[in-house]
Amino acid sequence: MVRDLRIDFLRSIAILFMVEVHIAATIAPENIAKGSSLGLLSASIGGLAAPLFVMIAGWGAAKSSNNGIWLRFSFLMLAQLLVNLIASHVFNWYTPGILSLLAVCGLVSPMLRRINARNLKISFAFLLVLPFFLYRIDGTWTSVITADGIIEWLKLLLIDGTYPLIPWLAFFVLGFIVAQNQQKHILATTSILSLIIALYALEKNLAWALTSGDALLTFFPASSFFIINATFGILLLHSLLAKLKDEFFSSTVSLSFARTGKLSLTIYILHFIPIRYLDLIDYHGSTITLTFVLILVYCLVWWVFSHLQSKYFSKFSAEHLLKFLSDKYNPVTD
Repeated sequence: MVRDLRIDFLRSIAILFMVEVHIAATIAPENIAKGSSLGLLSASIGGLAAPLFVMIAGWGAAKSSNNGIWLRFSFLMLAQLLVNLIASHVFNWYTPGILSLLAVCGLVSPMLRRINARNLKISFAFLLVLPFFLYRIDGTWTSVITADGIIEWLKLLLIDGTYPLIPWLAFFVLGFIVAQNQQKHILATTSILSLIIALYALEKNLAWALTSGDALLTFFPASSFFIINATFGILLLHSLLAKLKDEFFSSTVSLSFARTGKLSLTIYILHFIPIRYLDLIDYHGSTITLTFVLILVYCLVWWVFSHLQSKYFSKFSAEHLLKFLSDKYNPVTD
């Protein structure tokens, strides 16, 4: 299968968005107002990073086979455990996260490949509105990372954790829709709904977006309004990239940037190591300018890392290890 450079390019954006939101949350001083330009930019990127990451995973899964899905599931679950151990200042060792979400989504992908475009859209719409009907979920950080026993752990994985299957599967399904190029009407609909949500929040003087708490858009848990806005942002970004010619993606700079996307899993795991130690520093006296520069430099470091990795130690990555295991232990079947 010919590798789609647009997927890698968009995946590069997604992983650097993830890096940005994590480093920003670590080094941003408390005296930087949420309404500042840096605060708004970080919040916007943070709200789009994970949904974009999951959508791209669905897009890639739609173009893949069923071969090795249990190996990939096990690999991603172990990778999640590794992330939790590295970032033990943030997660419990057992906390389900975005990698465990992708692992479970991978098990669903064979079924999604058998669904036609119409039913994929229906499934997406169902997952989008489902948060309206779920029981009220406590979105405090302690609640979404902590479980007392296997039943509560399964609830974190499936319903009320950081990235539960319900409703985050919506973005994975969206990736299948994008792979079939059937997203045009969803983009138009979510653009209108996003505008209505913003105007309603303004008219009623309501909080528009918060990580958790009393707002129309919440990340913990992912509200229906959040899914609508994130979907609009994802599809808008995708449509803008789709207008670019092939020459853009085959340029030297674009190919270099796309290498970051090819190492998204490796970068996701490794970027928590410096953050683990940066979290020990007091940034209260930092300025907005200094914080912005540090965030930008930290993101660019991983672009440079991907370039050096591909040139000098291309076989040392989580992606290469997964491919090696897949080639060794899985016959080529569908």
